[in-house]
Amino acid sequence: MSKNRYKNGVIKQILKDHFDGFWNLHDTRFPEAYRKDIKETVWKAIRCGTRDLGYSR
Repeated sequence: MSKNRYKNGVIKQILKDHFDGFWNLHDTRFPEAYRKDIKETVWKAIRCGTRDLGYSR
């Protein structure tokens, strides 16, 4: 996969489109102690690069 595809936010788009459905089906497969952190990390990944959360370089 080329670097150009990553610049276009392919991973971010996949998370936006599919994480909620995945999480609703599979959240119980993860230890309860990690569930909040997993959701928070995915939410940060989705919002990364937006004006309200900021940009990473």
